[in-house]
Formats: sequence, C-alpha cells, structure tokens
Amino acid sequence: MNTPQADGTPDLKSWLEENYRHLLWVAFLITRDRQLAEDIAQDASLKIMRAWPNNWQRDMIITSRAYVFTIVLNAFRSHQKVPSRTKKFEVPLEPKHDVVFQDTDAELRELLVGLPDDERALLILRYYFGETIVEAGHKLGLSRDGAYRLNQKAFVSLRTLLKDQED
Repeated sequence: MNTPQADGTPDLKSWLEENYRHLLWVAFLITRDRQLAEDIAQDASLKIMRAWPNNWQRDMIITSRAYVFTIVLNAFRSHQKVPSRTKKFEVPLEPKHDVVFQDTDAELRELLVGLPDDERALLILRYYFGETIVEAGHKLGLSRDGAYRLNQKAFVSLRTLLKDQED
C-alpha cells in the first residue's frame, strides 16, 4: 500500500516497491530476456523518479498502467538506440585486418587526457557512448556547426599528439 505524504500523494519509494514487479514483467514481455528486462525496468524506474515531482505525470503513473507501459517501452527504445548496448553494429574483423596492439586502450586514454576538456568530452560522447556529433555537441551546449568544428579540431589535436608521440 502506498504511504501518502502530507499532501496526500503516495511516496515514490513505496510506489516503486509495490509496482517494480509490474515494471519488470512488462520489460520481460517486451525483451524476452530476463537480464535485459532488469536493465530496462531500472531505466524505467529512473524515468519515473525524474517524472515524480510533476503532479500531472505522477497522477498518470499512479492511475494509468498504460502510461507506465509506455515509459517501459520508451526505456527499451532508448536502450536499443545506443550501439554500445547492442551488438547489432559489431562486425567481426577478418584475420588479415586483425592487428594486435599492446596497451592500445591505455595509450588511447593517455592521448585523450592530453586533449582540451571540450575536445575530450566530445570524443568520449561520440565514440564511447555512441552518440552522433550533433547529439554530443548538444550535450556540450554547442550548435550543430560548432559540434562539427570541435570534432574536426579534436582529430587535428589527436593527430598532433600522435605525431609527437612517434617522434
């Protein structure tokens, strides 16, 4: 049972405790994978937590299972949009193209640390989180053209750092 707050609205924690199994069940119906369903249910819980302070959204969450279903479905769709979370974009390398580098990850991190903050942030959003240049730029407060300029500038900086490292 939801514990009402002073103004009569249910408490978020008790609502989640009471309804988390429903979120998980809906996520499992969508994904057919228990582990993925747990991730989606957690993402949906976060979306509900963010929406809870808004009176209209809170009322919809409390009264409408369809609204909650839509939140879970949108959490799944958001999850699928990130290429690093799905393996559908992975392409196995042919043996002749499979070059082995020693400590490549450490070297790359060292190069990234050498970049200015804005360039490093754009590259991390772009290549580690799978966002487009425009999406990454938007998160950094840049216009579309500004994001593309910063991306180009970051690659020029990386090339310079690589040349300096080779010398």
